[in-house]
Amino acid sequence: MKQPRRLLFLVVAAARAVTDPLLETAIAGGQQFVNLDIRFGPDVYRIPVGVNATCEEKRRHLQGVMPEGMLGQGCTNRACAALVTLAELLPSCAAYCEAAMGDAKLERTSTVEPGALWRGSPGGAVTSLKGQRFEAVARAFLGAHGYASAGGAAEPLAKLFEEQNRFDPKYADLGEVVLYELAHAEARVRPPTAWFDDLRTVGWHRMPGADRLSLFPESRVAQARRALEAVTGHVRFNFLGGRGTDASTRLARGWVERFALAHFRADDVLVFTDSWQAHAPLGPFDRTLDAAQPKWNPKLANNVSFIRDAMTSPARDEWVAHLMFLGRGRPPPPSAFRDVAADQLMRVDASYVATLCSSGATLAPAGDNAWSRRFYEAILCCSVPVVQRFEHAGRTDADLELGYRYHVYDPAKPASAYGYERDWATRNWHLFANHSTLLSPASVEGFECPERTFSSVPV
Repeated sequence: MKQPRRLLFLVVAAARAVTDPLLETAIAGGQQFVNLDIRFGPDVYRIPVGVNATCEEKRRHLQGVMPEGMLGQGCTNRACAALVTLAELLPSCAAYCEAAMGDAKLERTSTVEPGALWRGSPGGAVTSLKGQRFEAVARAFLGAHGYASAGGAAEPLAKLFEEQNRFDPKYADLGEVVLYELAHAEARVRPPTAWFDDLRTVGWHRMPGADRLSLFPESRVAQARRALEAVTGHVRFNFLGGRGTDASTRLARGWVERFALAHFRADDVLVFTDSWQAHAPLGPFDRTLDAAQPKWNPKLANNVSFIRDAMTSPARDEWVAHLMFLGRGRPPPPSAFRDVAADQLMRVDASYVATLCSSGATLAPAGDNAWSRRFYEAILCCSVPVVQRFEHAGRTDADLELGYRYHVYDPAKPASAYGYERDWATRNWHLFANHSTLLSPASVEGFECPERTFSSVPV
C-alpha cells in the first residue's frame, strides 16, 4: 500500500553540510556560533547554535525556537522535534538525543482534540490548536523568533500543513478506540453513554482518556491462549517490530539493538519489520532478512488516507449505531467496518503472537508514544515485558497503577536479570484479564502461565 508523504525536518544535503567537522572548523576559527540549516516544506530555516555549547544546551536552544507546528517524524512536541533534528545534524549528539528521548516521549502535545486526556496533561486539560487557520499558523512560523526564511510565502506552507493533516493525531491511540469498541461488540455490552457523547462532540480523532484502562477484545485473549497451547519450544528473548518507522521511534528504540547484541542467543528472535531491505544482521538471532519471516507492520500497512477514510465512512456510522443497541439480545449484524478493523486496522499476525507466546521475555520499547501495545500483547502471551523505564509500562496512569511486573532495562545488568518469572507472568495475565477485558472472572479463574525450559544455545 502506498505510504503517505512524510513531513521531513531535514534535507539530506543539509545534514551532510552541517556536521561535526563544521563545528570543529568553527571552533578552530574562533567562531562562537555555527548555523544549522533545516528544510521545512518549501523553506530553509537557519538557526545558529553555540559551537561550545553542550548537546543539552543545543537541544534547549532548538526547542525554544521551534514552534509547535514544526513537528513530524513521530514527534508531538518540540522537545522530541529538537532531539530528532539535533541527532540528524550533529552525530556527536546522537547518543545524548537517544537517552533524552525517553523523557521527551513523556511530554504530551497540545495539538490534540479537547477532551483527549493524555497522561501527564495538567489537570487533564488540553489546549487544542485544531481550530486555528493553517495560514495563520504558517505566517506565525515564518516570522518566529526573527529567523528569516530562505524564501516562500505563507500559503505554500499552509498547503503543506493541510496536505499532511499536521494537527490530526492520526496514529497515537486510534487503535485503542477500535479495540475498545471491538471488546464491547464481542461481549455484547453497550459502551458507556459518555463514549457516544465523545464520538459526537470530538469526532474520529478522539483518543481514549487517561482515566480509562486499555481494553482488548476476547478474541485477542483466545488467540494468545491457543498460541500458548501450541508452543513446542521456548526462547529467552524476542523483539518483532519497527526500528525506524520514523526518526523519533529510531531514537526511542536504540536500546533494543544494544540489548540484543549483549544478551540475545542464536535461538532468540529479532526481526525489524520496517528496515529489512537495507539491513545488516546483528547476529544469528536476527531474522530480519529471512524471506520466510513475516514482517507485518501495522503503521506501514495503514496509511493516513486509509485510516481517515475508514473512520469517516458510512460503514463506520453503521457500526457506531450498532454499538448503541448492544446488550438487547440481538445477534451482531454483519459489519463492513468491523471486518476492516479486525482484518486491517488492528490485525495481529499469527506468527507474531506465536513468537511472543514462546518467549520468556519480550522487549517492549516506546514507539511514537511513551508506551507500546506490545507491552500488553506480551502479558497476554505470559511473556515478561522489558521496558526502558517504568513510565513505558502502560498507556495511562490507570494502567501504570495496576501493579504489573516487568523488567526495566539497565545496560549494567546481565542477561540473567531479565529472566522469565512464572509468578510474575501469571499475576500479569490475571490483572490484564480482570481489568483490560470484559471476560467474566469465572472464565479466567485458575489460569496459570506455563513453565518454560530454555536450551543452552550459545550467544
